[in-house]
Formats: sequence, structure tokens, C-alpha cells
Amino acid sequence: MALFGENNVYKGQTQPFPFPPLGSAYRPSNEYLFCRMKRCSCDSSIEYTTVHFECYQIFLRVCDFGELQQDYVLPKLWISTTWRLPWKNAFFMPASETYIPTSPKSLELSGQLFGVTFLHRLPLELVLAIWRESKDSLFWRCMSIIRMVTEFETGTWQILEHTPVFRCVARKPLDLMARFAALACPVTKVTIDQEGIKEVERLSCRPQYAGEVHSDLTFIVEEGASLHGIEAQLQVLCDGRLRLQTTQIQHKYPYIWNTPAPPRFSLCNAQIPDVFETWRLQVVNTQKIIGITFFFLDDKLYDLYIHDSDESNANALYEQLSPDVQRGAFWIYLPIGTTDRILVLGTRFISRSEYNVLVRMEKAGDVVIGRNCFFSEDDYHHDGLLPEDWPSSRADQ
Repeated sequence: MALFGENNVYKGQTQPFPFPPLGSAYRPSNEYLFCRMKRCSCDSSIEYTTVHFECYQIFLRVCDFGELQQDYVLPKLWISTTWRLPWKNAFFMPASETYIPTSPKSLELSGQLFGVTFLHRLPLELVLAIWRESKDSLFWRCMSIIRMVTEFETGTWQILEHTPVFRCVARKPLDLMARFAALACPVTKVTIDQEGIKEVERLSCRPQYAGEVHSDLTFIVEEGASLHGIEAQLQVLCDGRLRLQTTQIQHKYPYIWNTPAPPRFSLCNAQIPDVFETWRLQVVNTQKIIGITFFFLDDKLYDLYIHDSDESNANALYEQLSPDVQRGAFWIYLPIGTTDRILVLGTRFISRSEYNVLVRMEKAGDVVIGRNCFFSEDDYHHDGLLPEDWPSSRADQ
């Protein structure tokens, strides 16, 4: 089902419906058209967020148990789910292997409810190990809901505030007035976690990259001029929530990185298509990876997966693709020897607006990945292939 509203104002909910795949429009009733098309011309003032119907029912039960009225908790549920994104239509944070959506109080309450009364007394390392093996179970979903409701019990409301991002100052999102001159602290750093924007800092200079990368945090690091025209919306809910909004002056959102010290984007010579409103970029140490899986769609590079250990599997990315993309995509795995290293990762020109991927390795030499442009299908002799020689249809082979 979906909750919908405008900014911090909750307006209602829909009936349960099958979630449509990306790139399609699905009409579950005569009242609503749920569209996930890119660059859709639908009314942008109304915003939707989806919740599992089963989780929604559990949420209402927990609220009834805590004697909280629906008129009080549903607007807060709307803010909690919507403002986890740093701005409207942004990408969700990737699933974290270290973040447990719980608190000591919710651990204790859930343990009492499910008969696991000792759970809140276990070391965090053991709780994390249990969560990794069962994080999709109903128990942990209830845990997340109980934690949310316990926060609602102490939460308060405040009018939505707007301020330019370059005037936001760190640590305390409730204090939105600038304390430092823009000339003294010209760089703005925004930290984003699973709950949304966590922190806004003003830095005197751009941080230098030292190999620090994160899987459960993302960052925006921009100089003041590049954020001109982007506003920060503040909604006080428990510990406060913050997200960004473009204006008529600035229509594009900044890049999101997996490192607090990203390189200047001007150093990147890649041609990035203007398909999405926002981009999440990753810094990768190519000396510490064992392979790359390239996903192609319509003979063009669609996505890639970095293998950084023997346990990493490209199925994790393949399962996130929509059914239509899964049917049309194909993938190529490039292994990288432990004694080899990548010297160049670039492109090789085919024709106008068409490129293949070029990987130059110290020992393996040049490898071109992409559409065949050297020989035709007539050069293949399919009759000479045994069944065990046929290409596998599995995503990890």
C-alpha cells in the first residue's frame, strides 16, 4: 500500500496493491495510477511512499497497544518513511550489513513479546550475527516497528522550515542559522545513513582522500557555489529530520558518494547520460578487487558489480533489477588475478554514441568488453558446441 502527502503534510493512504516494476505504470483501481516511469509528467506536488501491508497492520496493532491514536501516528509514519530519502525521488540507501533497525528498549520489548527475554542483554556482535542470518524475518520487522513507535511516544511537531544549504551548520540540525562566514568554511559536507540525512558540516577546505569508504553511509561534499539554489527542509520529529529541495535557481541535486573525501568530479572524463535526476557514485580501490561483472542492456553498459571477496556474488545486483531488465540484460564477468592490477578502465569507440569498455591490466593486457564489432554470427559454428559448452544463464557464471 502507499501513503501520500505533500512535504510534511500527510494526506491519506491507498488500498493494498501489487508493487509495479520500475519503468511501468500500473492502475490498481479507478482512483490511482502508480507510475514509476522516468521523467514522468505526473503532478510532482504529491509524494508517495510504499509500505508492506503486513507491516502496516503490525504498526497499527503496536500503536493500539501503546494507546496512540491513528491521527497522531500516521503523519509521523509518513515523515519517517518519506524523509529517509535525502530528497524527493532520490535513490534509497543500499542495504547495510552493519545497521540493525533497533534500540535497547525495542529489543527488550520485542524479546518479551516473542519470548526471547535475554536478547537485549546479548553483546552487540552476537545480535548483529543473529540479524544477518534472519534479517528478513517477521521478528526483525516487528522490532523496527516497535522502535519507531517508541520514538513516536516522545516526538513533538514543529513548523516546516526552509533555509539555504550553504547556511546549514553542523551537529545540531535545529540550529539552521550560519555561524561561520562562507569564506572561512566554503565546503559543505552532508552525511546520509539509513534514516536519512544524519549530519551537515561546514569545512574550511575540501577533505583529502585517504582510502576511507563506507557501505552503510553516503556523503555529499560540495563547495558553496555548487549548492546555491538548494534549500534544506527541516521537520522536527523526535531527533529532527532534514532533507534537501531544489528551487528554480538550481534544478539538479549534488552527487552522492560512498566516501567522505570524494575527488573533484571535474577530473572524471566519462560521458554520463542525463537519465536520472540524481546519481550515486562509488570510489573503488582497484588494487583490492578480484573481479568485475558488467551488465549490458541493448548493447550498452547498464550497471556493474564489484567483486571484493570470494563471497561476493553478482546475484545481489541482478535481483534488484526489474523483471523487464532481467529478461533483456546479459552480463560478463572479468576476473582479476591476485598478482595482476588494473592500469586503465576506460572506453573504446565503436561508432557515434556507442562505446565498449576497455580494461587494461598489467599482465593480462587489454580486454574489450561489450558489443561484438570484430566478426559476425556466421563465424560461429553452433552445431559444434556440446550442451555443456553452452553459456550459462545464471547471473553468477
